[in-house]
Amino acid sequence: MMVLVLLSSCGQDPISRYYPTRLYVDLSTHIGTLLETAVSSPGTVVKVSLKSYNGAVQVVTTSSTGKSETITLSDLEKRYTVGSSNIFYLGANNGLFLCYSSWSQQPMAWDAQCPNCVNTNINSPLVWSTSSSNEVVCPKCHRTYNLWTGAITSGADGEALMRYIVSYAAGRTLTIGN
Repeated sequence: MMVLVLLSSCGQDPISRYYPTRLYVDLSTHIGTLLETAVSSPGTVVKVSLKSYNGAVQVVTTSSTGKSETITLSDLEKRYTVGSSNIFYLGANNGLFLCYSSWSQQPMAWDAQCPNCVNTNINSPLVWSTSSSNEVVCPKCHRTYNLWTGAITSGADGEALMRYIVSYAAGRTLTIGN
């Protein structure tokens, strides 16, 4: 019986396909940024969003301590990130949490919306936990999520955080998508 449970869970895709997500950043031109630190240093977590400013696309990163930084994407980075449609695709509501997971020893990207509330058509952006820099809380359903694993650490049972694919070549490129 245990073998059947293990085999049946192998086919589940851990990557969220519900909300299109695309971000490409050439980190060799953005050295020392919060974005680079988040994917290369265990313990650093940032919230990432995109905005348009005078025709340029900017990546806004904010740490759990409130430090904020804005990076303007090059034409190549913009072309991959928004494509010809010139529309942002970054999770359920233009937001991700990005970190280097101490648990999996790799960069991880999670949607910044509560997966349990967004599934019931409630817009509920996750906020930083006041007790841990690697946890976020849903202000609507009060679930707490771990950013190393995506799992619920307190609150009602439900879905884990929505995860996205992160490809990172040290000191070179960062790609997040699904």
